[in-house]
Amino acid sequence: MKKKLSVIICAAICAVFALLCLSGCGFFGRVDYGETAEGYKYSLFGTDELYVSVNGVRYARKQENAEYFYVAGYVSEKETYEIEATEILTEIDGLPVTYVASLSGHNKVRSITIPEGITAISSLAFMYDRALETIILPESLTSIGGGSF
Repeated sequence: MKKKLSVIICAAICAVFALLCLSGCGFFGRVDYGETAEGYKYSLFGTDELYVSVNGVRYARKQENAEYFYVAGYVSEKETYEIEATEILTEIDGLPVTYVASLSGHNKVRSITIPEGITAISSLAFMYDRALETIILPESLTSIGGGSF
């Protein structure tokens, strides 16, 4: 009797994990989730946000009822690099990119130029970028969160 119950419980747990994995809920990490109109690939992390990486810059937006994207990070294999304004998109799928949450480069970013259209920089956005020497901010910027630099 105990052996049958153990087998049933084990099978139920396996079924739940299999359903989570097949549903694309992101429980186990990144899940491919289609493409933008421009052909960039969406990934779903967790259950809430879609991510797009373009030229090393990672953007995020809410999965449902999205009104904007934000810059969520920078991924590069280079030793050090400079992020030019032309490398940061200001619109994806007709939605504006409105703020920078992070452009953290794990102490590799030397300079950043934020493009016009970005209106805010979140708190702690560049806190860990000790190599950052220069940042050029746009006139459209209206808010800089505490501890950003």
